[in-house]
Amino acid sequence: MKKLILICTLLIGLVTYSQEKYAISIVQDPSLAFTKDDHGNVPFTLDVVLKGERQMNQEKYGYGSLYAQIEFADLSAGFYTRYSSGFAYSFNQFSELFSITPSVNIGMIRRWQKNYYSGEFQLEGAYHLSKRLDLICLFSKTNRSDIDVYRFNAYLGFKYNL
Repeated sequence: MKKLILICTLLIGLVTYSQEKYAISIVQDPSLAFTKDDHGNVPFTLDVVLKGERQMNQEKYGYGSLYAQIEFADLSAGFYTRYSSGFAYSFNQFSELFSITPSVNIGMIRRWQKNYYSGEFQLEGAYHLSKRLDLICLFSKTNRSDIDVYRFNAYLGFKYNL
């Protein structure tokens, strides 16, 4: 519980005290939302990523950002939580409708009453629905150190630019 409070405080601080722009996003793994899998997860399994992001100054091809994120998953083998922070660079000058954002983060997985260090690479594609709202598709390759594998996930959701 203390870690959850700490992460929420960091996310609020990240969003509240940013000098440039900031954004929040929420995404869900659609395969766990709509189908069952080989690991015993049934449809409507929760696997949500919440992210708070501080966007830096716009440059020639895009902008950098720092972020903190929390992933919650109610998996059949036990509840999974991952806290992380990272750096991203959004390429947004090639199209007014789309942006592409590669990122890297490091974090901690909390599962089975233990903590595991974890790294992750992400690629986010955003379709700009309006000035503030984006439809996003997030792909991640996560070091699942709790089960000793690298796992690929895809998510769909929304980003709100504050």
